[in-house]
Amino acid sequence: MQILLAGVLSVAFLTACNGQQDKKVKEAKEDVREAEEKLDEARARANAEYEAYKADVNDRIAENERRIAALREDMKNSKSEVKKEYRDKVDELEIKNNELKKEIGEFENTSDEKWQAFKREFNHDMDELGKAFRDLGKDNSK
Repeated sequence: MQILLAGVLSVAFLTACNGQQDKKVKEAKEDVREAEEKLDEARARANAEYEAYKADVNDRIAENERRIAALREDMKNSKSEVKKEYRDKVDELEIKNNELKKEIGEFENTSDEKWQAFKREFNHDMDELGKAFRDLGKDNSK
């Protein structure tokens, strides 16, 4: 009888343990599903942010291209002694603008850290290019 009672208690105990394990497994699966959903949402937000940023940058690059074309047109009316130096500076602006255009087109967003670092550096480069345009305008007005 004691053996039978011990067997029944063992079965009851094992059943209770299995029930606890099943519950923990279900909870873990739910946690994983929720984490995957949050990750998908974060990726979607990051991609939307990147696409908006890229569109803005491409607008700025296109504006730079228009400015370069205008500078080249103005160069036709410049004195011949400053023309070469001016043309070289405009060529440098065009090269840098094209490099930035290529950079934004080739960027692959793999992590938020990489994205933030890229954006910080890219904004710096765009600002430097903007300063170079302003400086060229000052040099040309002399």
